[in-house]
Amino acid sequence: GILALLLAFTSYRISGSSVSALRHGRGYGEGTNAVRVRVLSEAMLFLSPAVFVGAMDESYARSAVLWSFSAAALRSSFSASKKDRSFIVWSVLYVLAVITFHTVLSGVVNQCTSAAIVLSGGWTNLLYLINSLLPTTLFIIPLSLTTQQLLDDEKQDQLLLAESLAAVRQGKQLLEALVPPSIARRLRRGEHHIANGYESVTVLFVYILDYTEAQRGNPLPLVIDWVDQVFCRFDKILQSGESGKVFKVEAFQNFYLAISGCPELNVRHAHDAVMTGYDMMLASSSVPTPDGQPTRVRVGVCSGAAFAGVVGMDSPRFRIFGDTVNTAARMATNSEGLRPVHL
Repeated sequence: GILALLLAFTSYRISGSSVSALRHGRGYGEGTNAVRVRVLSEAMLFLSPAVFVGAMDESYARSAVLWSFSAAALRSSFSASKKDRSFIVWSVLYVLAVITFHTVLSGVVNQCTSAAIVLSGGWTNLLYLINSLLPTTLFIIPLSLTTQQLLDDEKQDQLLLAESLAAVRQGKQLLEALVPPSIARRLRRGEHHIANGYESVTVLFVYILDYTEAQRGNPLPLVIDWVDQVFCRFDKILQSGESGKVFKVEAFQNFYLAISGCPELNVRHAHDAVMTGYDMMLASSSVPTPDGQPTRVRVGVCSGAAFAGVVGMDSPRFRIFGDTVNTAARMATNSEGLRPVHL
């Protein structure tokens, strides 16, 4: 009796959680399917006391029948797909059919006065099989459902872990795109205030000509695509490293700023910056402007002292400061047509 009451309480809690999930819109969709599952759960609660009466004399058989309703309620709390609803219905029908069959056979045996008829007819063996297989089967149902739920949870944990690792890799790539690799490592170690002075660096400033004129006479998306192609050529030159160790600081409108010798020291910073600027000039000439003309650029290069560090918290960016930066910008703006690289 105590075991049956505990099982009834378990069935009530499981079905109650299922109905609560329905009312709060968790696990099931709104509409007819949700109502059907809720009605089925309440019907199982209503029918559960039937195990305390009837022709089944064995207490373990009664408990097994109650387990069947608990298992069905447990399954209904997972999902409400067509397959799951069909599983619940067939489980209930299976239990009711066994109860009916057991009741009929028990009545036949009780009416028989000849033990020979009972033994020769095999009724005792059949009843034994029913009372043995039913508890075993209905014990396996919640066990299999629990195992399946554990496997599903493990699979979900693996998916979450894979998504977390992918997010970490993406964040690492994004951070290294915003700041130099050495600065990115310092940020990942927890450093927040990163600022250093450098006695000798070379700043490379590139200025795309005809940008204002292109905006006036062409659609803006066409102008943006043109500038994007030019800057992509510049990025490839810096990423290849064929011209030396030069790091991109930022690109804004038609300006492109890069530096060599900072934050990683480079004794050939002036040479690398000049060669990179020359390669940028050649690469940009192969990109047509919106008017169909070769792209022209002006390049300014200046060596000197500078300060560099990370600015910002939500979106940290590597920035350089000092007269060397301003001088490189003025040299790019004032370079002559026959001398596109102004040193």
